[in-house]
Amino acid sequence: MLFTLLFITFTNYILAAISDLNCTHYVENAFKYSPKATNCANKLDDKYCQTTFQAPPEVNTDADRQSKCYKDSTDTISEEVKNFVISGCPRSCAYCCLTPAYNCENKQYPRISCSLVTAAMCNHVIWKSLLAEDCPNVCGFCEEGEFPIQCFGILQWSFYT
Repeated sequence: MLFTLLFITFTNYILAAISDLNCTHYVENAFKYSPKATNCANKLDDKYCQTTFQAPPEVNTDADRQSKCYKDSTDTISEEVKNFVISGCPRSCAYCCLTPAYNCENKQYPRISCSLVTAAMCNHVIWKSLLAEDCPNVCGFCEEGEFPIQCFGILQWSFYT
């Protein structure tokens, strides 16, 4: 009985569709692409990236990436190929979470739940400073540092002048 259970467990793991588990999460008994896999833009021209690597995999699916995203011409896993893809076509290969802009930790106790942050919030002047500090890897602010707080001129004068 124990052997059968172990065999089934390892067989399911070995037969998993995603072979490179970067930017995935475990959902419904399988590794699937997380929202952080495709939440960035390609740095190279989208047409080039789509022609070379096809469309990015959908979030919460388990179809494997194109092997060209992480293997060389001899079908061998290559860190050089993967690093090139991360720097040029990260969205097409579902590697956004590995780019410098998204590869950092969010604050342990953020003022807003980072899982609730939307793309519109990331670009809104009212939210940008808070999100850069609390949820930088959601918005791609890992390399940005802190944004100045927007006070809209309120603090441009002083009571003591």
